[in-house]
Amino acid sequence: MRLGRPAILDRPAKVLESPQRQLIIAIVREHPGVSIGELKQRACMSWGPLYHHLSILERSGHLTARKAGRRTVLLAADVQQDARRLEAIALLKGDSVRGVAEYIASHANATMADVIQASGLGARGTYYHVSRLMQAGLVTSSSVTRHSDLRATPLLEALLPLTPPAGTATSANQENPSDT
Repeated sequence: MRLGRPAILDRPAKVLESPQRQLIIAIVREHPGVSIGELKQRACMSWGPLYHHLSILERSGHLTARKAGRRTVLLAADVQQDARRLEAIALLKGDSVRGVAEYIASHANATMADVIQASGLGARGTYYHVSRLMQAGLVTSSSVTRHSDLRATPLLEALLPLTPPAGTATSANQENPSDT
């Protein structure tokens, strides 16, 4: 046994004998790109045991954790996922940015003034979210600087029905601040 390395990592076959780790793997396979906060909710685990098992699963090569925007998302190591799509899914889990995305998707050729009024976020917040949506390839504009004629891309149209708002999968007050 080496210092700083759990003994279980020296016996890879033992890693998946834990019912908690089996549950984590099952959830991650069923929901590729699940955030750590969502996983905590779905697995009904507290933070300490969850991080312990995630560490073992990641270090043993069964899981990979990736930053996607401000969230850390999890994938089974043998699952390949397009990084851009993963980033877009994580982005759409935020309530404010999702509201902006839904408005643009339902109002083709929207102007920034329309989106600001509908979102109630103010100009600064709305510009921030529209810029993030454009960087993720979810929204296009006829002008790079003025954000006019805003339109949803086919990727946004495809992802909106597949990604429920954050409030439906996890409670915002239970989400880990470092995970959002």
